[in-house]
Amino acid sequence: MAINKHKKAYDSYMLYKQLNDSIFNEENIKKITGLEYQYKFEKEKQADWRTKTNT
Repeated sequence: MAINKHKKAYDSYMLYKQLNDSIFNEENIKKITGLEYQYKFEKEKQADWRTKTNT
């Protein structure tokens, strides 16, 4: 009967949430890492520009 399937439905939902959160976190880590590299690159580019303009 469908009444007894609530446990399986709950377990399936919990597994879905766990996998979804894992994928979401992985995507965010990639985005954050990309932004960090971009920031470092821009910072180095500015430092190089300042060095060139001060000489």
